[in-house]
Amino acid sequence: MNYAFLLFWYVFIGLGVSLGTHRLISHNSFQSNPVLKYLLVYAGTPAGPPIQWALNHRIHHKTTDTAEDPHSPYFGGFWHAHCGWYPPTSNTFIAILYALAGPIRTIIDPFIWKKLPENLPKDLDVPLLKFMSRRPVNFFLALTHLLPFYLFYIEFGWLGIGLAHIITVLFYNIGDSIYSVSHLVGSRDDPNTEARNFLPSALLTMGEGNHAEHHRVPGNASFGGFDPGYFFLRIMKVIRMVKLKPHRD
Repeated sequence: MNYAFLLFWYVFIGLGVSLGTHRLISHNSFQSNPVLKYLLVYAGTPAGPPIQWALNHRIHHKTTDTAEDPHSPYFGGFWHAHCGWYPPTSNTFIAILYALAGPIRTIIDPFIWKKLPENLPKDLDVPLLKFMSRRPVNFFLALTHLLPFYLFYIEFGWLGIGLAHIITVLFYNIGDSIYSVSHLVGSRDDPNTEARNFLPSALLTMGEGNHAEHHRVPGNASFGGFDPGYFFLRIMKVIRMVKLKPHRD
């Protein structure tokens, strides 16, 4: 198998979560051509229904590292913050099993999230976005991201299935580390929050690991430091697919 495909698979989903679900849907930090917007939202569907993800993330910013925070390692423990908040559970053993579930998470995650609330913020009350956030639709969209498992099987047989499982476990846990590791390890910009900047995490998460900088100014499309996601947006700006808002200090 061409290893470039593996890199594309990882980057495609990573950009979808970081740019589509996070920076665009959750924070409205840039404007996008509709085609690119919904391609990014689709790419991020393994992370969960986009509207529910955005609403949860906004709560995280309002309540960071308090008892009301949906995923703080200081309230609930490391494993609850890492991925236990999905099922939800504070049981370490169950959380570790969930962390190792890989593609099984892709299948069950859409049904763990709450249903769409009736009253939505105006920016999220968009027909196509609401359609993509309905649990059965999110399930189908997320399921299409498991196509590489078939390609791995064709190439390597059952060994390929095992390799694909390992890759999805890595992908989910690298993303989950923003909730856990990035509130424990690295440098802090703001004494009022435990969000940290951690370069190794930024390298692997399209810039998401610059978490302290993001918490400092959530509305910025750039997370500062090494930020591959923002580099992609700059390219999209050149070809007029996105409009970037003025950077705030």
